Amino acid sequence: MEKRVVQSVYYDDNDIKYDMVECYYEDFFVYVIDYDHLSNGHFNLEKIYEHMAYDVPHHAIPLGMGYGDNMWLVDYAYYLDFHPQDQ
Repeated sequence: MEKRVVQSVYYDDNDIKYDMVECYYEDFFVYVIDYDHLSNGHFNLEKIYEHMAYDVPHHAIPLGMGYGDNMWLVDYAYYLDFHPQDQ
């Protein structure tokens, strides 16, 4: 399967813009959302994609359920707590 990872934006109910990374895998997908604006719009997409491929199925990082059984949400601040070398 080809890697599918893109940087995009998310707007909350108050129209506040957050940068995020969308990672798509065969069995699930995950949105890594930068709620604290730590990335300044710059992500290492390759590293995030690699880490999420392991972290999500193994629950190796705090996760939130998305809107479906195969959708997960990760706060970018938690991501950096578990992968500080990617900062």
